[in-house]
Amino acid sequence: MRLNSISGEDLKIVFEERRAHDYAKLKNYLRTIKRNPHDKRLGFYLGPILPDCIESKAKPDEELLCYPDLVAFSVAAAINASAANLGVPEQRYLRELKNRFFKEAETGVIGEFGLKLFKRYELDLDRSTSDFFEKWHSSEVEPNLHDGGKY
Repeated sequence: MRLNSISGEDLKIVFEERRAHDYAKLKNYLRTIKRNPHDKRLGFYLGPILPDCIESKAKPDEELLCYPDLVAFSVAAAINASAANLGVPEQRYLRELKNRFFKEAETGVIGEFGLKLFKRYELDLDRSTSDFFEKWHSSEVEPNLHDGGKY
């Protein structure tokens, strides 16, 4: 948003409506973090987001909600060696989507910017899957904050 001069008023964040989720609590949580971020990066990244621009919709009411499902399925298929894929993680779906993810401009790294697997070293990944995701990530790359490197 900062990079492209998009104001918070021009952004709408839509989550899939779920009875068990309290989106009012999410909005209040974001307001609290923005007021007093324990990590300065959070203040930077969440700064342009306006909690009141967050809403929830039923899947039939928002066509674009199919895309998070597509990405989630692709990531799950690439990680899980389930019986459904004969015990071999299927990475083709994610490879097909790879060029659609946001990436760091200078390095082309996707994993720290457009797709990040949290605690990926704690996942029980086979060697091939681990190598696949390592190509997407780089522990040496820090996000370019577009403000002179300050948090």
